[in-house]
Amino acid sequence: MKTNFHFLLLLILFGCNSVDSEMSQIRFNNDLSLPIEVILYPKPEFYSSTSAMFESSTVASGFGLTKFSINSSEGYALYSGKKLKISPDSLMRTVFDSITVTYGTKHLKFTPYSVEGYSVNIFRPNNNWTYEEEISHTGTQWKRFNVISGNNYFTFKEELITP
Repeated sequence: MKTNFHFLLLLILFGCNSVDSEMSQIRFNNDLSLPIEVILYPKPEFYSSTSAMFESSTVASGFGLTKFSINSSEGYALYSGKKLKISPDSLMRTVFDSITVTYGTKHLKFTPYSVEGYSVNIFRPNNNWTYEEEISHTGTQWKRFNVISGNNYFTFKEELITP
């Protein structure tokens, strides 16, 4: 009986602590009037065994599609990394070689060195990136986890499309 009491006491003292984890997310938002089709070209070390998927998270074992659509007024999470305070353009250059976006008949192409069809480059620092920190709570019966997520949003806007 005494052993059960000590076990319960230890469980209460050490099992109910809070652990925080941090991550950064890259997200695209579509503020255009039509859906957009996005094709990601990850760096070779991020590809899965098929070119249709890539390693989309260093936080958990996750894979994302290299080709997807984003409806008008919606968003999409591209990548999650473990570092909280990393610039989104730097994270983009680490994970991707290039990205193409099709909007109606327009074709936008982004690389670390150039951009076609859009006035700002995803791979370069610019004011089209917005940052929002979000704290979510999760846990088990004995532990509570706070997940601090630094969400970086790149929003596609009509006025930034170039002829």
